[in-house]
Amino acid sequence: MTPCPPDDLLAALVQRHLEGTVHAQVTDHVDECVGCRQLLIAAVRGGMAAEVLTVDGHGPLAHGTRDADDPATDGGSDRVMPGARDAIGTRVGRYVLRRLLGVGGMGRVYEAFDPELHRAVALKIIRAELAGRTDLADRLVRESRMMAKLAHPAVIAVHDVGRDGTTVFIAMELVRGETLGTYVRRLQPSWRDVVGWLVRAADGLAAAHAAGIVHRDLKPDNVLVAVTGDRVDRVVVTDFGIARPVSTGDAGRDSASELRGSGRLDLTDTGAAIGTPAYMPPEQLEGRAVDVRADLFAFAVTAWELLYGNRPFAGTDAGALVRAIAAGPPPLPRGSPPRGAAPPRRIHRALARALASRPDDRGTLAELRAELARAVAPSRRGRVAALAVTVAAVAALGALGTVRILGARPAAAASPCDATAAAFTRELGVRHWQLHLTLAASPERVPVIAAIDRHAREWLATERAVCTSSERALSGEVGSCLEARRQELVGVVAELALDPGQATTMVRLIGDARRCAQPAPGLLLARVPADPAIRHRVTTLRRQLFVAETMRDHGQSAAAIASATAVGTEASALWPPLQAEAAYVAATAEVYGGDSTKGATALRDAAALAERVHEDFIAANVWTSLAQASTSSSGDPERGLEYIGYAAAAAARLGNPPDLVSMIEYTRGIALIDADRGREGETVLLAAERVARTGDSDFLPEIVQGLGYYYEDQLRYDEAIGYYRRALALASAHPDDSPSILINVYERLSSCLAAQVHLEDAERMARVAVTLAYQHSGEDNEDRYVASVNLASILLDAGRAQDALELVHAARLALGRILGERSSRYAEVLALEAVALGELDRMPEAAVMVDRACDLAALTAGAASIGAAECWLNAVDSFEAVGKTAVLLQHLDTALPILERGYGPQHGEVGALLLDRGSLRARTAATRAEGIADLERAIAVFERAQLEPGYLAAARWELGAAVLATDPRRARTLIVAAVDGFARANRSWKRRSKLASAWVGAHPGP
Repeated sequence: MTPCPPDDLLAALVQRHLEGTVHAQVTDHVDECVGCRQLLIAAVRGGMAAEVLTVDGHGPLAHGTRDADDPATDGGSDRVMPGARDAIGTRVGRYVLRRLLGVGGMGRVYEAFDPELHRAVALKIIRAELAGRTDLADRLVRESRMMAKLAHPAVIAVHDVGRDGTTVFIAMELVRGETLGTYVRRLQPSWRDVVGWLVRAADGLAAAHAAGIVHRDLKPDNVLVAVTGDRVDRVVVTDFGIARPVSTGDAGRDSASELRGSGRLDLTDTGAAIGTPAYMPPEQLEGRAVDVRADLFAFAVTAWELLYGNRPFAGTDAGALVRAIAAGPPPLPRGSPPRGAAPPRRIHRALARALASRPDDRGTLAELRAELARAVAPSRRGRVAALAVTVAAVAALGALGTVRILGARPAAAASPCDATAAAFTRELGVRHWQLHLTLAASPERVPVIAAIDRHAREWLATERAVCTSSERALSGEVGSCLEARRQELVGVVAELALDPGQATTMVRLIGDARRCAQPAPGLLLARVPADPAIRHRVTTLRRQLFVAETMRDHGQSAAAIASATAVGTEASALWPPLQAEAAYVAATAEVYGGDSTKGATALRDAAALAERVHEDFIAANVWTSLAQASTSSSGDPERGLEYIGYAAAAAARLGNPPDLVSMIEYTRGIALIDADRGREGETVLLAAERVARTGDSDFLPEIVQGLGYYYEDQLRYDEAIGYYRRALALASAHPDDSPSILINVYERLSSCLAAQVHLEDAERMARVAVTLAYQHSGEDNEDRYVASVNLASILLDAGRAQDALELVHAARLALGRILGERSSRYAEVLALEAVALGELDRMPEAAVMVDRACDLAALTAGAASIGAAECWLNAVDSFEAVGKTAVLLQHLDTALPILERGYGPQHGEVGALLLDRGSLRARTAATRAEGIADLERAIAVFERAQLEPGYLAAARWELGAAVLATDPRRARTLIVAAVDGFARANRSWKRRSKLASAWVGAHPGP
């Protein structure tokens, strides 16, 4: 028996794409081969497509209706899918295989689950024999990475590509629908509907070309439609698996051995052409180099087949096809139109031109797309001539105004580069003039116009520099980037000319054209739609989203969530990047509202959506928010560092803009500090501050605050206070933009002032923080209760334990409701309440509460965490009072090495533990020597640290009492110094202060 033909030939047989000798050879083999016959049966029943044998209706390539468990598609032929069922549930990279979607010439496609992004994907696993060939595998990986940079609603999204051992895989968007070819054959829609879908497919193909990619295998079964009811929601060009860069000199040529190894058809003796022969132009059939004009030809064949029911050229082999193409397409489509009225002759003429044998005679995809769009556009007859005259006059005036603003000359274009600049100036001119009029009375007029003019000058300068340096430089990525910035600039100006609302925020949608000289992949996507009607609707929705953000920032979380969700629902079928923006706002509103669990889930969903639609700016923000939530709310800085890595990857795809980089690095620095890697965190924060200052970043207040947080954590209060005051000045300049920053800075500044015993100033700052928190945070937002807890801590230092207890108790109940009673934040507040009870001599209650708090800290953060270790410092007085000294000493023994590893042996927290353990040990004769050693170490630490004076005074008092019997002279010196220190300390040391003062009073000096 002859070897089994590759699966794509079997698929072509089902679709009646094989003719002549090849058809006879394949059918003769199938007559003898049970496995191939069973595969064909499954394919016919399941709706197999020409490129991929599908067994489910959810694949990213061609779509059928079979279930993966059908024996005809699984157990019936080991040759087709050996081990396919066994693979389900296993991992490839980080992806978990769920079910088989299809099998084709390049490999299998599975529905898989991405646990990191919590989303389903289509995972193409390349055949082992292909993946084992290093050259071919490298090419597939390289080309798939090229596809991953392309973001367009009409192009299949490639999320990831990589290797797992010897397995090569490509993770793609999971599109639920069917192929355009199958859909048209099944429903027989009108020619107008078909042309409308073809226009959308042309947009996707044009986006690929703009990114420097040639498809090389376009056909009806490589275009998907996602359908809801009787409405086509999306048209998606897919299966770029054999795509090549436009600039590659041999883009249409592969070796014959590679084609045979990949299961493709070797069509000629002079070269080999990958793809489906019936849709190829002559240069591809003959193995010559191809460019975007090959895709134009294939698109025209596809359109012809969908509109007229058959293909324009027939041939039994490559030579016959080349000869048929050379003769030209038939003057009229063969046969009767398959449905309804025939398309107009203008469409036939446009397709016939695109089907020319010579590439130079085909025109361009843009021209064909425009002709198809005009054929289905509503009539514009009856336009009033006077209106045209008025528009022309306004355009001329506006163009001249913009020319003056941009410093360009309104002279005739002398070169292609001048022509491009002149066209841009004319396009922007009338809208710019209208915007001047619209903003005439607005306080935003000057900064907004200045920003727009700056962007326009930068665009012109970048375009001219690139254009004059190389005629080829504007193709591919550079041209795509400049076009995206032009689209944003013109689109934003046009929308603001109609409605100047939220102008300052709208202008931020315009990207920096200067970055297009060497663009990162994420800069190829515009944040503003090109189509005016879609753009206007997107702008209207965006303005609603801006309002939702304001509600979120001012504590109106429920309203913000409802508004953002409504925007996202409408945006899903209109402009997917806006859907990602809306998901981000809704998710952060959940977090701000206090539901950290629901917020984290929503953030992960938003991250998956942003990654899928290649909205890298939103992806970077979502991952950063996840990192912040993991670090601060969940007490899991290691997970926060993992998330911030994803944020950094998204920022890199945008060329690392300073605003994003500074925000990401600030979050990384805080996570490092919370992960007990303080020095690394300090280095990262200082670098982030430099980036923010250099790039004039709006995130500078947060970074300066973060440095204050680090120095406070190190008990370097003077430095911390300096940074907090700087952060306060920066944030106060725009209080409505950053209320949460102001709240936090006031809190931390008050805490540091209290540590320096500036208690009046500390209480004043703490009360400002509480006021702001209640003004800007809803009742379900933890910010207001954290501010109350901070104030309670300062009241404790001031000796007002009852007031502190009332505040902290109410805050604990609220935080328990919001965060649950198993959060690290709840454990911290519980421990503070225990301290307040102890200050009121309610020791049994305090002991029970602090015991629970420390168990909870160990549960949430880990028994070996710094948080769990520090908790036991709050238990000393109450545990000693209820006779649990031995248990307490065991906990302190365990906690000491944890603090020494995390902070270093000279840190103030280490000194505080040594003080507590030493004082307990020194009270027992058997352990007095060890206690004295602890107290000596504690004094050495406190003499170097910037701690509140009570710590050093307490250590001197305890050591003086311990050595009193053996060295009374030294004891007296220590106790007198302690009394002096307590006089400068806060009221929380009152018990020891009274004891020391009483001893000095009872033992006057010589």
